[in-house]
Amino acid sequence: MLERKKAILTAGLRDFIKTGKPVTSENLYQNHRFNIKPAMIRAELHSLTTEGYFYQKHSSGGRLPSNKAYRFFVDEISNPALEDSFEQIESLAGLIEYFKEGKKDNFIEQLAKELRILSVGYEPLEKNFYQSGFEQLVRQLEFEMKSDFLEVVEDFEFLPKRLSGPACFWQHYQNWPQVFIGRSPVTSCPQLSLIADEFEKKGKIFLLLAIGPKRMDYQKSLKTLKVLKNSLKNG
Repeated sequence: MLERKKAILTAGLRDFIKTGKPVTSENLYQNHRFNIKPAMIRAELHSLTTEGYFYQKHSSGGRLPSNKAYRFFVDEISNPALEDSFEQIESLAGLIEYFKEGKKDNFIEQLAKELRILSVGYEPLEKNFYQSGFEQLVRQLEFEMKSDFLEVVEDFEFLPKRLSGPACFWQHYQNWPQVFIGRSPVTSCPQLSLIADEFEKKGKIFLLLAIGPKRMDYQKSLKTLKVLKNSLKNG
């Protein structure tokens, strides 16, 4: 993908994640410096739509990012060559201490508040399950039909069973974190995204899930998990 088109796609994704408003050439022109005219931005958006990165609910409306666009964005911010240095965030100090002290309930609750997501922890050996943040997750979602809401509730209710069942999805992965956009091995609602990471302490596995709307702040979530993992390794 050409750099200009990549810049427009990335800017559109960041704006949508931040505001939830459909992407338009006018807003991109006003909020970013691409050094091209609005007509050229419009042409690039049309091209990105044709390629499946955006879609329109109405022909006259703005554009919404597709799963393909979110995947592109996550891959870009996960690129090791693009990573900036991670300093320990002061607000995470308490989180790290909770984890080290074995206070998993407090750890999960604080993480949910920090990232504004549904935070889930699972210890396979002991089959301990922790969760916090379901209410704030629901508040961020937009439901067009009652069935959409019920699908999220069902995912929430079946999480413990899906995590502890015989088809333990995390055993199939060696590289962490894993990002699932839309449906995941433990969620079926297409409105959700899930970031899964595996932590290890004294030979025991702790599986951590960050579940949010598809327009969740992927960059902050991934950075937070990296800071946590690095701090625990060094501690």
